[in-house]
Amino acid sequence: MKHKKILATLLTMTTIWMTSISALAASGVLIDIPKNQIWTSSYGATRTGSFSYVYAACDSVYPASGVDTFKKIQVRIISSTGKLMMDNESKVLTEGGTLEQISIKEGFLGEDKVFFQFRGNSAESAKAVVTYMGM
Repeated sequence: MKHKKILATLLTMTTIWMTSISALAASGVLIDIPKNQIWTSSYGATRTGSFSYVYAACDSVYPASGVDTFKKIQVRIISSTGKLMMDNESKVLTEGGTLEQISIKEGFLGEDKVFFQFRGNSAESAKAVVTYMGM
């Protein structure tokens, strides 16, 4: 009986931990990238406020149709009001690359939510699989 209670407690704690982690990060998200380098809709992630950066990666990118010559996409982070939360306009992510650290600029460190937007690195539309973490 004691083992069942310990197991139930461990399962409950694991479920709570996994739920909190999933709010901070998303992995393997398939997105549609519009043509003409238009930003995608926003993908939100919760932040703990303990770090001055977030992470993003491009797991894969490929054309909506035709020959696959795609290797890179761009990402930016914005606030809930649409303000740019990073010093640069965007950061380039390379297909198959590791998680890229994106620094949050001064004035936005207290934001508890961050929104990721992606766009192509060319005028063609594409599909991409991305990972992002709010930290």
